[in-house]
Amino acid sequence: MVDEMIRKVGRGHYISLFDAKLGYWQFLVRPEDRWLTAFVAHEGLYEWVRMPFGLRNAGATFVRAVTSILQPLQQF
Repeated sequence: MVDEMIRKVGRGHYISLFDAKLGYWQFLVRPEDRWLTAFVAHEGLYEWVRMPFGLRNAGATFVRAVTSILQPLQQF
């Protein structure tokens, strides 16, 4: 699979680089599920509005979204 990808990239004219450092924060947590992300601080109770890194299914959700977004570009 890696060899095939290298051959495809080798024929390309452009190479793009994507930084996914803050990629998880691009996804909203459904309002009815926000209580599951709650934590207590000195100032009170907080809930995440955007998906934080470290949730059990956050990685799978992120990979599934990126895969579906990049699917049309698979031939390139």
